[in-house]
Amino acid sequence: MFSLRKTVLSAVASAMIAGSAHAAFLVTYEAPGVVNTTTSFDYKGVENFDSRDVANNQTFTTDFGTASDPITITGSYTGVDIYKADLWGGAGNTGKTTR
Repeated sequence: MFSLRKTVLSAVASAMIAGSAHAAFLVTYEAPGVVNTTTSFDYKGVENFDSRDVANNQTFTTDFGTASDPITITGSYTGVDIYKADLWGGAGNTGKTTR
């Protein structure tokens, strides 16, 4: 047990020393039927995939709807399959969803 704890602590310490130039972020999901986020962060964005084509294995960049905000949030997706809303995704059975 001591060896495992030492290894984990060493890994955490190494990660902290290495640092990063990127800000931390949190990815969440909402309850079924929710269309827009209910979070109360200072800056937030939502990708609902409605502007994307229904297709498999897509790669794209998004601004999560923050293009006109003071801070723009961007991200990249790779290998995304987008479907029309159905029983397993798409709030209110409209729009599009991913799997």
